[in-house]
Amino acid sequence: MINEDEKPLAGLDDVDWAGLSHAYGSAHDVPGHLRTLCGSDDEALQASVQQPVQ
Repeated sequence: MINEDEKPLAGLDDVDWAGLSHAYGSAHDVPGHLRTLCGSDDEALQASVQQPVQ
């Protein structure tokens, strides 16, 4: 269980995501996807898991 004081996405912006790649090209979009998955916006989460990965 994550302690309330811990920040699971700490350091996320320290990574050069544009310099990395994943199966669909540049990984520049990864931080946004992770923030959506860890966020509290249920509508955004549902939209993100229902759309095809690009």
